[in-house]
Amino acid sequence: DAGIRMWRQLSLVGGDLTVRLLRKGDLDGRLQDVNVGCPFTQTFSYSFYMNFVEQYRHLCAVVEDTQRGVIAGYILAKVETGIQGLFGHVSALTVRPQYRRRGVASRLMGHCEAAAGSLVCGHGALYVDLFVKETNKNAISYYQKLGYVKYRRVLRYYDDADAFDMRKSLPADAKGSKMKPRSPVD
Repeated sequence: DAGIRMWRQLSLVGGDLTVRLLRKGDLDGRLQDVNVGCPFTQTFSYSFYMNFVEQYRHLCAVVEDTQRGVIAGYILAKVETGIQGLFGHVSALTVRPQYRRRGVASRLMGHCEAAAGSLVCGHGALYVDLFVKETNKNAISYYQKLGYVKYRRVLRYYDDADAFDMRKSLPADAKGSKMKPRSPVD
């Protein structure tokens, strides 16, 4: 089964770090602890996180340090239907500062893209998008290295700044037509 093969490919990050699906038990505060020291990350309510576990569980994952028993990072994502068709949306991606530059975020994004583009979640999304604060230059650069482009500017998305809607086409959009900016975004 393709979904299981995909999961095996993503299951080992390195050392004692493993990728697994987000579980209800992770919502006991372990997930919110990841946000400490992450100024660009918003901590949401329990019901917000629970909605993702219940509705979009195949798209949401954590990287766990099994030796220390802590979550090193997590991704919350969902599949939605828009004017252009089915797409994946990353609502949150957070990695504890001490686990950065170890492939944690890349594995989480890879999990999301593979799940959104495959039959694992029962759909084949055309693209994945996410919103990033226009002042978060490190995140913008990181997502561009993963193949995301600035699709459009979202005015006043944050209280104190605009956001960029960044997109990456999946295999269902082989020509990349869903990620071409409507107009210059910078």
